[in-house]
Amino acid sequence: MAIDELINTNPDAFMKAIAQKDGGFTLEYANVLDSVDPMRDISSLFQFGSIQPFAGHSLGPVFTPAKEEIMRILDLQKRLLHEGHFPKTQDISGNWFDFDINPDAIADMQGMLGFADPCEFIYTQAGLSDNLRLLLSTFYRPSQADWKSGKTGICYLSKEFYSDQAVIHSLLESEVQRAQSNGLFTGEIPCQNPGDLCMKISPDERGLYQEEKIIQFVRENAHKISILHLSDIVFSTGQRIDLEHVLTELKDVLKAHNIVVGLDLAHTVGNRTINLKKLPVTYAVGCSYKHICGSAGSGFGIYVNKDADLSLNPPIQGWKAAESNKVFPLIDGYDPVIMSRKGARAFRCSNPSPVALAPVLQYMKIMSAIGWDKLTHRSESLTRYMITLLEQRLSDRIEFITPLESKNRGAMIVFRIKNLTNIEAVEDLLKKESEFGQFELDTRPPNNVRITAHYGYTKFGDINRMIMRLEKVINLQLSSEQKMKQYQSGHILSPQESQFNQQLDLLQQKIDELTTREKDALLKSDMDIYEHLKKAKIAAITLHEGLSDAGARYFIKNDNYQTFKTTCDQLLKKAHIELDKHRGWSELLINLAIGLSTIGIGLLVKGAINLANNQSFFFVCKTKSSKMLDDLEDKIHETAPSA
Repeated sequence: MAIDELINTNPDAFMKAIAQKDGGFTLEYANVLDSVDPMRDISSLFQFGSIQPFAGHSLGPVFTPAKEEIMRILDLQKRLLHEGHFPKTQDISGNWFDFDINPDAIADMQGMLGFADPCEFIYTQAGLSDNLRLLLSTFYRPSQADWKSGKTGICYLSKEFYSDQAVIHSLLESEVQRAQSNGLFTGEIPCQNPGDLCMKISPDERGLYQEEKIIQFVRENAHKISILHLSDIVFSTGQRIDLEHVLTELKDVLKAHNIVVGLDLAHTVGNRTINLKKLPVTYAVGCSYKHICGSAGSGFGIYVNKDADLSLNPPIQGWKAAESNKVFPLIDGYDPVIMSRKGARAFRCSNPSPVALAPVLQYMKIMSAIGWDKLTHRSESLTRYMITLLEQRLSDRIEFITPLESKNRGAMIVFRIKNLTNIEAVEDLLKKESEFGQFELDTRPPNNVRITAHYGYTKFGDINRMIMRLEKVINLQLSSEQKMKQYQSGHILSPQESQFNQQLDLLQQKIDELTTREKDALLKSDMDIYEHLKKAKIAAITLHEGLSDAGARYFIKNDNYQTFKTTCDQLLKKAHIELDKHRGWSELLINLAIGLSTIGIGLLVKGAINLANNQSFFFVCKTKSSKMLDDLEDKIHETAPSA
């Protein structure tokens, strides 16, 4: 099978094929892969600016069909007014009245979540935290017997996202207060501390959870657990917990102790599929603004098992829980007979906004048509490619936290940068313009990086360029931090180093001037000049970063002079290609070359040469004659020390 066919069908064979190909992991071949990729056009469905997103696990870019659907909805409202709300206009509106349970939309979600019955899922305008509050407050209702026996705990991962923990804590506080107000806490039943009802399962020192320890914890504490709330993919590490194994092993315990199981699928939906019908799960919540690319805080939906006994735990309902074709004749009354009593549909309350749900509905419609199997294979090919490049280029500087076996993770990869203090600087530097581009990833203290290659908008070339830039940024930041430590420990700048830093400052001033001119050109809509200046600025930034790193290695890490000089010569040669097109830069670059070439010579010799030409101690001159400068540079090179 040709390699282009393997990308979206067989990640194992794809990775084996490019590993066996000479230059299979080069940028040039990455561009070839992008050009032959059968799904290369999928990226046109997404909109983002100059920064390439690699943090879709936090917030994805704009999904163009969702944007178009929102405009269509608003246009229909403008033309149809309130008629657009009713079923008779559903052929053009999409049935706003019942679009949260539209059969096609439910089927789209069923393909990803694997639930058994359409009644088990509804789309909601509310986000994850609101939905979790609704579900927990429904299924956590301790009886007097529960308070007496102590079966009132909610068990969850100790490093769960703050939102989940806040909902759980506040619910427990509310229920303890309710029980106290009802006089349940007497001498026989002591008053409870809400914090003591939080039963937290701890990870190992890397933040990873061992399935066997989860099983053991639940077994040992089952008599105290009312709800077991777990994540499928852990937000902080990217670990995917083997829920099928955990819940299968606990099946008898869960049943014997009547423990409700709930799932947080925030980092699962749009990332990996799950088969809920195979799991003894009562409820699940998700999030649509990460991998599904909804707007910040956009709605998703809820899953409630059709077999959940809602007669014991009746949810708060609104008019949307009634049968749609029977509610209007009773619009000024109420009939419990027409109210839903099964699955997620029993939790319908108010009618959600079609604008709010447009992102998730459009995304699910289009991606389901492509097929989740194909999308998952594609995601795996991109993710494994990214992991391999990280291993090839950064293995000595990073430590993976996410388990790398595909069954134990999704698309998000988390790693730690060794010996680094300021992790935020890495994120900031990556967003700045560079020769490789601008990139967004996500950093977390103390020195962790979260990164995702998305099947929709990430290409192999993007991954390759991002990792080349990341490698350079890490080197720059490590050198900068080592330099700072040297200064803090009493390192005294030599005259050479001091003059070198001054010239870097002058170079930065020139970069700032280019930036100002670039902005002016953009304001004037002079795009030819803007693009011209942008290329020059990026070339100058690349030069500045390279010289800064070379200087740190020479002055701080004690690289030899010849290595330093060779590196600088290469950087200057590359900079000449673009910057010679701009007035004043040729002279500046030649002066830089002369100054850098003299660093290895004794100060008296350098000073004599420079002062004899009536110039500054470090840089020689501002002559317009390149030939004169080249001759002078040659003479200085003759006196440079041997490496």
